Amino acid sequence: MVFYKSVNFGESKGITFERVLIYPTQPFTQWIKNNNFELLPTSRSKFYVALTRAQYSVGIVYDYDERTNLEGLQKFYV
Repeated sequence: MVFYKSVNFGESKGITFERVLIYPTQPFTQWIKNNNFELLPTSRSKFYVALTRAQYSVGIVYDYDERTNLEGLQKFYV
């Protein structure tokens, strides 16, 4: 069995991973669904850092809602 270390956005700065899986907090989820939602610039910067740590792929995990259409995202169900 393989175990992977979890790190927060700030800890991941300067590190590269093959794949990144992000479990966003509620404010990040709201901002992803509607980027008119106010998100602090420092939070957006940390989210950018998290998104750019992946060498191959990034996954963002959130509760899917049929009424929300997030253009450009692929949905995977477990």
